[in-house]
Amino acid sequence: MNSANYGAPGMICMHYVNAVRPKVNAIDSVTAVTVHLRPWEVSEVRITSVTALDDQRAQAALQEAGYPLVPA
Repeated sequence: MNSANYGAPGMICMHYVNAVRPKVNAIDSVTAVTVHLRPWEVSEVRITSVTALDDQRAQAALQEAGYPLVPA
């Protein structure tokens, strides 16, 4: 398994998590999306996949869901 972490500022509740998960799960080979909410800080999004994760697709999915990314 491969995993990658992304920082998502402004993600403060499950509503936002539910907006992100379907976008990221649509990426081929993704097996899990885990979000560690940190209200008023930078939340962490961990994406686990069977094969190497396409970083550009992952970032695009998160940004499409409305979250700018920062280094995690």
